[in-house]
Amino acid sequence: MNKELRRILSGVPIVDQEGSINHRYFADFPGAYWSQDDENQLLKGIEDFGVGEYEEIAEKYMPNKSPIELKLRTCILLGAYNLDEWNGLKDPKRIGAIKKANEKMGKKSGKWQYGIYINN
Repeated sequence: MNKELRRILSGVPIVDQEGSINHRYFADFPGAYWSQDDENQLLKGIEDFGVGEYEEIAEKYMPNKSPIELKLRTCILLGAYNLDEWNGLKDPKRIGAIKKANEKMGKKSGKWQYGIYINN
């Protein structure tokens, strides 16, 4: 029953014809993680262009990352889901303090999940 449901709901390439999970589909691939150099490049881009300018940052500093990847990583750096408050921020030295404040607010409100304050 489980394999049949898996096959119906997931399909190829996640499962094979019999409904067995294709574990290689979920394996990491080279470049799928963030190195310290990647983070430094993002911080350099934020300093030059500001939070929210992910297309410019990708074009100049990180052509191997998409703008959405840069935005998601910025959410992690700032510890917040909604980044509107920090659009245009160009001071990477403030990021640590902002994340700490977001963590405090997130934990106080019960909205701290996976290292991010769900501040929508």
